[in-house]
Amino acid sequence: MKKTLKLKLGLGIILTAALIAGYYGCGGSSGGGSDSGSSAPLFSTGVLDASFGNAGVVTTTIETDCRAYAIARQSDGKIVLAGYAGGLYYNFALARYNTDGSLDTTFDTDGVVTATTATYGGIAKAVAIQTDGKIVVAGNSEEAPGTNFTLVRYNTNGSLDADFGTGGVITHTIGNGNEEIRAIAIQTDGKIVAVGWANNPIDCMAMARYNTNGTLDTGFDSDGIVTTTFGANDSFFGIAIQSDGKIVASGQSYGGGKFNFAAVRYNTDGSLDNTFDSDGVVTTTIGTNALGKAMALQPDGKIVVAGYSNNGVAFDFTAVRYNTDGSLDTAFDSDGVVTTTIISGTNGCYAPALQSDGKIILLGDIDMGSYYDFALIRYNANGSLDTGFGDNGLVITNAAVGSNNSAAYAALVQPDNRILVAGYAQKGTKYNFALARYWR
Repeated sequence: MKKTLKLKLGLGIILTAALIAGYYGCGGSSGGGSDSGSSAPLFSTGVLDASFGNAGVVTTTIETDCRAYAIARQSDGKIVLAGYAGGLYYNFALARYNTDGSLDTTFDTDGVVTATTATYGGIAKAVAIQTDGKIVVAGNSEEAPGTNFTLVRYNTNGSLDADFGTGGVITHTIGNGNEEIRAIAIQTDGKIVAVGWANNPIDCMAMARYNTNGTLDTGFDSDGIVTTTFGANDSFFGIAIQSDGKIVASGQSYGGGKFNFAAVRYNTDGSLDNTFDSDGVVTTTIGTNALGKAMALQPDGKIVVAGYSNNGVAFDFTAVRYNTDGSLDTAFDSDGVVTTTIISGTNGCYAPALQSDGKIILLGDIDMGSYYDFALIRYNANGSLDTGFGDNGLVITNAAVGSNNSAAYAALVQPDNRILVAGYAQKGTKYNFALARYWR
């Protein structure tokens, strides 16, 4: 039976919002400067970077409800968040920050851009930076009676790129009009690969490849689109391009009465790669249900898929590592699977981030009882908890301050090894973009 790591905080308590604010100096409000009066950090690593934003945290109000789902870093170090903003209808929303966490006013004059992609709006779930600095954002847009694959490309100044699709926007239908993009990657030749799900007529894994001008690449499975079904309610949430050009996508599949982690590898032409677990597809059962949410590719080619699984009582942060042939990596916690119970409740892990030393960070939210907070867990390369990170491997941040909700959805590790985490933070009745930076 798979063992579950249970975090026991060294302080002997679950960190409360007030304690977190004291330990990490988290002010949780917008700003571009540091808080020189913040208290000294309790831990040597996993501490918020006080030189970033307001004591390590930046929140940005765009409209009544806005949330960041994706993060990217430009070659000049500027940080781009993508998500949605709106009230009655949602629109694609971008914010660009300088390296100190202040909004970049060279980006559409105030650092924030929104784009209406359809009659009933849209939501961005992914972002990537091209080598020329242009920004590609992807997600879904809604036209009755359903949603469609949608991509938007921006110039470096935040204006829509007229050379991409129609006025910078592409929408198209794959199945019966209910689909969305959840992750994107840019190939070395500049082509854009997008993965997500489409209803056709049941939910299936969907992938599309686009030329640099936004047209579908007909060299990819003849029409630019590939759908894969091997269970029911299948969907992709993560993607990576291998050095040989093969495409790895991860997500979840329903089979045997439960959801399971899934990883699929394709050849460069869109066909399934039968050198990956003999048929191109791997599923892993964990607990009573397991939802794979995102993935990262290690330098050695091993595949890390992150998400959460139900142990029958609570949802655990979960990571699975596969070898390059699709087999479970037994060097990772002896069986390729690590689950960590933080606290009884509905805890969600949404993404991994890899450090240059091989350590793996999982991030998401933690149920604090009446609200949710940012949560990060770090593992050593062998899958053991890195007890030198935060409190026995765990960092909790009350990005919203007080009994308000916040959640971390995406992260990246800077070249200087500081960790950037993006999501949302609630302030009163508003939900805002949230960005935090931690010392490694």
